[in-house]
Amino acid sequence: MTNEYVRYEPYFRKAITQFVDDICKSMGSQQNRKTLYQLGLYNMDNIAKIRDLKSFQLGKLISIDGTVTRTTEVKPELQIGSFKCKQCNQIIDGVEQQFKYTEPLRCTNDKCHNALDWEMV
Repeated sequence: MTNEYVRYEPYFRKAITQFVDDICKSMGSQQNRKTLYQLGLYNMDNIAKIRDLKSFQLGKLISIDGTVTRTTEVKPELQIGSFKCKQCNQIIDGVEQQFKYTEPLRCTNDKCHNALDWEMV
């Protein structure tokens, strides 16, 4: 799993959301659907130093040890997008973004054949 973490991460995210939804239902409350949950793992075997990180480790699950000496402004990352078809105004929700801006492949409206003309909502 550690070598292909990027492949499994969307399934972990969906499982966490489903788990929180089940807990909320059992307590008689509603889950906020806009809340994004993340998985935190601790006590991993392999620990890498920050200065020893290499590009081949991208997408792998690793532990990092080091001291942060400088930070920059936090910039939001789009993880799930909603798009409006400019031809029929259909809204397509839940388009996952995988390390780049990703538009829907085609409109979900059966009568519309749009695959290129989108507006981000």
